[in-house]
Amino acid sequence: VRFHYDQTGIVDAVQMKITGWGEVGAVRNGNTFDVKVERAEIREVETTISATIHSSLYEALRDAGEGPQVVQQLIDVFQWDIDFFELRRGDSFSFVVTRQYAGTDLVGYGPVSAARFTHRDVTYHAFRHEMPDGRTGYYGANGAPLRKQFIKSPLKFSRVTSGFTKKRFHPVLKYFRPHYGVDYGAPIGTPVMTTADGVVVEARYKAGEGNFIRVRHSSRIDTCYLHLSRFKKGLRKGTRVTQGEVIGYVLTEAEADWI
Repeated sequence: VRFHYDQTGIVDAVQMKITGWGEVGAVRNGNTFDVKVERAEIREVETTISATIHSSLYEALRDAGEGPQVVQQLIDVFQWDIDFFELRRGDSFSFVVTRQYAGTDLVGYGPVSAARFTHRDVTYHAFRHEMPDGRTGYYGANGAPLRKQFIKSPLKFSRVTSGFTKKRFHPVLKYFRPHYGVDYGAPIGTPVMTTADGVVVEARYKAGEGNFIRVRHSSRIDTCYLHLSRFKKGLRKGTRVTQGEVIGYVLTEAEADWI
């Protein structure tokens, strides 16, 4: 906001710029103000964004001059093939997206239309396609859909504190034993998602596991989510859940045990 004062110290004009919206000007006219509104022109510019990861995906995009809104888009596109908690220095990506401007202000992004992500020397491709019925999805270079039965991780923006292994030094029992799960460290209250479609067969408290949820995906595959602060409201045994749906919230660390 900018104010202009006359020689007597009275405000005789005001100019206000609203980021992503436009400008409002007011000029004194006697005891009132004449107001003029100029809405910013909305425009879209298709662009290609490329970057190499040195510390995190968020920082790579920030260093490329992009806003945080597009981070989640990349994760959503490749979540079935890449565990974003295990990114490495030197991983790289490139994608085509539409930047949305109001005047000169960047206010958002359209959907990613094509992307390439190289992780651990393997390159993944994604192309957005809209079906005749309006549904959209992402497909690989061979035309196969990227969506798979399981997503790579039940949490977003966290870290792996202990991986799946046949031999881990137990922090409490102080000896080596198998660890049939993956532990994620995350802030209290972080949403936990089911990694695939299924039915809740248990949602209760259990000694050693705390509040936990077991989801049955098929006759041979269950996933369990342990050490939760609470369950999603209304979730109980028999509840049908879909891939990516929030089912609970982190207590101190959330585990996804694959059985």
